[in-house]
Amino acid sequence: MRQGLIFLILIFLSISCFNDFEKDLERIGTPEWSPQVGLPFLSGSFTMEDYVDATSEEITVSQSEDGVVIIEYIGNEITSDYAEDLIEVPTQSFSKQIDFNNDQIIDFPISGSLSVSRNFDDDITPEAGSTDVIDSVYLKAGTLLIQIETNVAADGDIALTINTLLRDGSPISFSSGWTYDPANPGTQTINESIDLANVFGDFTKNGTTTNNFNFDATANLVFKGQPLSPTDYIRINIEIVNPKFQLVYGKFSERQFETELESVGLGLFDSVAIEGFYLNQPSVEFEFSSSYGVPVEAKIVALDAVNSDGDVLPFSGPAITNPTEVSGPGLDEVGSTVETTLIIDKSNSNITDIISFLPTELNYQFSGTVLSPGPAFTQFVLDTSRVTGSYKVVLPLDGRVARFENETTVETNSGGGESTALGESKVILKSINGLPIKVGLELIFLDEAGNELITLFKDDAALEPGETDLDGFVINPREHVLEQSILADDANHLINASTIVIKSVLNTGETGEKIVKFRMTDEVQIALFLQTTLPIGSTGWNFTF
Repeated sequence: MRQGLIFLILIFLSISCFNDFEKDLERIGTPEWSPQVGLPFLSGSFTMEDYVDATSEEITVSQSEDGVVIIEYIGNEITSDYAEDLIEVPTQSFSKQIDFNNDQIIDFPISGSLSVSRNFDDDITPEAGSTDVIDSVYLKAGTLLIQIETNVAADGDIALTINTLLRDGSPISFSSGWTYDPANPGTQTINESIDLANVFGDFTKNGTTTNNFNFDATANLVFKGQPLSPTDYIRINIEIVNPKFQLVYGKFSERQFETELESVGLGLFDSVAIEGFYLNQPSVEFEFSSSYGVPVEAKIVALDAVNSDGDVLPFSGPAITNPTEVSGPGLDEVGSTVETTLIIDKSNSNITDIISFLPTELNYQFSGTVLSPGPAFTQFVLDTSRVTGSYKVVLPLDGRVARFENETTVETNSGGGESTALGESKVILKSINGLPIKVGLELIFLDEAGNELITLFKDDAALEPGETDLDGFVINPREHVLEQSILADDANHLINASTIVIKSVLNTGETGEKIVKFRMTDEVQIALFLQTTLPIGSTGWNFTF
């Protein structure tokens, strides 16, 4: 986007763009021919819309309902950590033991066999430092390790039903047995490993509690000639190793995150000279998108403006200091996202001072508190849950500018005009200005070596702004004619110039103090003529601009 896009007020000065309109040139008025000839250098009719061609994916140009031009700069997204990096269901270890009572010990040698059943409960251990209450979890990875240790002097088998862990709706089960060898008494060990991918863990014990791990164990023993002892046991060691959740329901304690620092460049204000600049309705929009099934509080950590000199001006105000509550999807919306918008404008920040600071870039960063402490209802978190912040700077062209100075150099593509020498001449610039801006103009013609040949309209050139209403919209364009007489030598310098330096000083209204609005349909028409005399016998021209 052109540097002059600050108000798109250089549209009729950017001669390098006129070639795009050569097929639709319209001259304004008719120069006085008399015995003279009028040579049109440049002419055209252009609207604001012709010049709001954004050249970057990070910049968009649109208009409001009443046609005001809006320039938007879109920054990179910034995101929180994924939930799986903030929340952990840690490895769980459970150790339970089947012991024998006196009656079983006494009766065992007589009956010759014994069947013992137990139901065991244990607590799920939350992440260290948290008070998480886990209702259920869908696992995408993890391993169930089962170890059976026994010193019973009997043959036996054992069956486990893990009521908490279900695959395809049924509890995970395991069974194994052992044979006692009197010649090698001691502890016997059985090990089993079960993959927990796609397993559902229900830690509520059928909705009656939370953080609960429950399983059934049934052991069958067959007498081998040795009695049971009060020290005999069947120990059951269970571990859920490195569980990784895909979705977890529960009530979670607080976690914190902080995003990376990002920047968005504002090409409007690169190396410009302005005495005063003000936009009436600038804003910065943060669009927070959350897939956490829990509330999140987001807070701006950094929002700083940097100008072309490297100076920094931080944003301030309640929009910066107060946290924003970011909504998340409900229990019936797992997998979706909910958006929350924070609009930073002049009502809650110092943004008008920021824009007057002429920033070339804005740095931004936010932090968040994910998962409210002690919630009264069940919440959910996906492994991929996160908070994303989309960032946009919105600049409606509604404001004022005082002494915006700009300089542009363009090629003339002159052919030289060798065939005819010009006499005394007059340069005429006619305009119909439909923009709410006054333009002071100076044209410097240079040769191929960069030497000044002639300067036109120095000091006294001013294209008057269009007439505006109380809202700052142009209601009547202003016609204006600038004329400058030049000597014959200067006229010939002009047509042989290699480049033109265009200098302009711009003010909204007459002095830069008036707040105005720019619409897409605002139009300016110009025609630049050289009115000159030809020597008798002249036949034609071979130069073009």
